[in-house]
Amino acid sequence: RFHLMNYPLGKGFISRHIDPIKYVNVTAGIYVTEYGKDYDSGGFYVINKKRKKINIDKKIKSSDMVLFYPSMPHGVDAIQKKILKKPNITDGRWFLNLTLVASHHVRNRITSKGW
Repeated sequence: RFHLMNYPLGKGFISRHIDPIKYVNVTAGIYVTEYGKDYDSGGFYVINKKRKKINIDKKIKSSDMVLFYPSMPHGVDAIQKKILKKPNITDGRWFLNLTLVASHHVRNRITSKGW
């Protein structure tokens, strides 16, 4: 599944969760926007073994691909930008997610779980 995701300024986020690994052991995504240019706080994070939140977006540039293990706790904090001209519908964080998921038609399918 290719999923172009938009996280609008001040609104877009995904709560901390883990994804199932029944169908895929690696999730991939391509950054369309960039931390420090299109937004300056928030973004994708993972939780390390010491339960510390690590912001990944600060280390990634637009057009870079990120790969991660889906059962690692992760999420996206709300996106903010300090200096904003006239707000535009395309503002915020854009991310092209590449993964495999079970169809909604699969009975008792395994889904993401809050963590």
